[in-house]
Amino acid sequence: MVATYEANHVQFGRMMKSAMVRDYVKDEAERLAAHLRETAPRSGTKATNAYADNFKVATGLDIRKKDRAAAFVYNDTRYATALEVGSWNIRNPPMPMTKALDAFRD
Repeated sequence: MVATYEANHVQFGRMMKSAMVRDYVKDEAERLAAHLRETAPRSGTKATNAYADNFKVATGLDIRKKDRAAAFVYNDTRYATALEVGSWNIRNPPMPMTKALDAFRD
C-alpha cells in the first residue's frame, strides 16, 4: 500500500499567519538587526553613529500577497538609503543592500 499526501491549504495558510510563525520570523529579524547594529560603520560622534543605532524591526503580513507573517528590518536614518543603495553624487556607490544582504546570508 502506498501512502498519499493531500495538502490542506486552508490549515497551511492559517499556520503561516500564526503567532508561532510571526514570532519566529520576528526573532530572526531581531537577530539580523542586532548583527547590523554591531557591524555597521561607526565613528566618534553621536550623529554619525545614528545609522548603526537605527536598525529596527517591524512585523506584519507579506507585502505582496498578505498570505503569511513577515518581519522587516529597516533603518529610518535620513541617509540610510544613500548608504545602502547609493546616490547620484557618490562616485562609487555601494551595491544595493549589500550590508544587509551579506549579514542575512551569514
